[in-house]
Amino acid sequence: MTTPGAVLVVDGKAESRANLARHAKEAGYPVLEAATGAEALALLSSLHPQMVLLDLDQLDVNGLDLARQIKL
Repeated sequence: MTTPGAVLVVDGKAESRANLARHAKEAGYPVLEAATGAEALALLSSLHPQMVLLDLDQLDVNGLDLARQIKL
């Protein structure tokens, strides 16, 4: 299933993730949130968001490795 125009916010810090999600929602985008690399990959494979906002430093995995796996 695709979530049209959705933004996936990936950040291990809840406050930062919520802040980014709020801004995306205010801009009119549907928002998905993930706190871990595994959550992000699961959402990507099942919901296919159109954009990913990825914190490279505040995750349980290496952010650059995750970005390579996402291949956006």
